[in-house]
Amino acid sequence: MEYFPARPSVARRLPSLISMAVAGQVAYRGWCGNAARALRAARTPAPPDLAWRTRKGGLTLHTPGYHWSSPTACLARDIYDLKALEPTAEPRRILDLGANMGAFSAALSLRWRHLEGIAVEPAASTFAYLQRNLAAQPTLHGVQALRAAVVGEGSPPSRELTVFARTPQANSLLAPPAAGEPAGRETVPAIGLAALMSRLSGDVDLLKCDIEGGEYEVLLGAPAALLRPVRRLVLEYHHVPGHDPAELVAHLAAAGLSLVRLDVRLTQMWLTRPPARWK
Repeated sequence: MEYFPARPSVARRLPSLISMAVAGQVAYRGWCGNAARALRAARTPAPPDLAWRTRKGGLTLHTPGYHWSSPTACLARDIYDLKALEPTAEPRRILDLGANMGAFSAALSLRWRHLEGIAVEPAASTFAYLQRNLAAQPTLHGVQALRAAVVGEGSPPSRELTVFARTPQANSLLAPPAAGEPAGRETVPAIGLAALMSRLSGDVDLLKCDIEGGEYEVLLGAPAALLRPVRRLVLEYHHVPGHDPAELVAHLAAAGLSLVRLDVRLTQMWLTRPPARWK
């Protein structure tokens, strides 16, 4: 199976695009205008940044002028099903692997109003937006931005990352440059899950993992004792040659994390450790 499947035609994507537009308009002030600017920016060498302002919670996310998918996916469409989490003002600890520009942490802060933890992102340009967006939200000041690629234990201290010019959400340690897609390579610092967990004190209320195929290296190499502090896990899995998502389910179950939901369309799974819940 190819790492990057063929992109669906516009006709097949049309229902999804329509639902995205409706959700975006509900979630953001001026979403349609920003989306139109992002589409025009595809033909612009250096478009101005966009500011996405939510109708609820007073959040503002800054992205490059061409980027609209992450703010829409996390805050408008809620692809991680964060609305199923009980709202609370109590401190909650998170670990966001593959944080991109910080949209996930921002969306989560609407449910959990006092967040602390680490948001990890390897690509330099994307990391700059992550830092900016975390600093802009008072509820996220307890979340530290860390520039690194998350890797398996015993890996070298740096790795080569494929960086896509206009689709930063696809940056990956595994992916070769796609045909027709402007891309480059960056040498990035690497960190293992054990080192990340050692920086946190106590349980991890929610671990989010979207590391573009690296989940097999990181999670399958993690012993049960290392995963024991994790109470909830939302994972975007990828079809990587030589691996099967069922491996992840079995390994995580052995570590005490039970699968509570699987979405094959979004290629995501939700797991919890009792008594933690994901309604």
